[in-house]
Amino acid sequence: MHGFTLVEILVSIGVVAIVSVALVLLINPIELLKRARDSDRLSDLASINKAIGIYAIEGTYFGSSSVVYVSIPDASSSCDNLGLPTLESPWVYGCSTEANYKNVDGAGWIPLDFNSLSVKPPLNRLPVDPVNSVSGDLYYTYIHTLKAAGNLARGLRRQATRKRWRETAV
Repeated sequence: MHGFTLVEILVSIGVVAIVSVALVLLINPIELLKRARDSDRLSDLASINKAIGIYAIEGTYFGSSSVVYVSIPDASSSCDNLGLPTLESPWVYGCSTEANYKNVDGAGWIPLDFNSLSVKPPLNRLPVDPVNSVSGDLYYTYIHTLKAAGNLARGLRRQATRKRWRETAV
């Protein structure tokens, strides 16, 4: 007789299952996905900082100084439908619509008109968080404040699980 017995087949399947489970636990795909999203976030932060730096040379409007601009789209310009945490007065939220939130013409979630520059716009569309959700605070914010010599303070709000991200984004 040629072939395998039922016991041999079951033992082989059991060994493959054990090796597969061990491999999944060793690789930890959930952590790899989190790291990939964090990498995207760092890249987005660098792109936004570069674009705002270029805009600061020629641009004149940097947004209202008491508005926290949020990367999540909402039908309400004050983000009323998102369930965001309450802000202290005089701060308010600012949102763009689903159709406009990635625009670089001043209608996007960052209210800067990158198309008004004399050079090619530094961004084709505004980056948003890979998850971009209120749940878990996974969204970006832009805040314009005046500092000495007219410098801009830009903020990306991030709650990440890895220390490297928290240190880099602050």
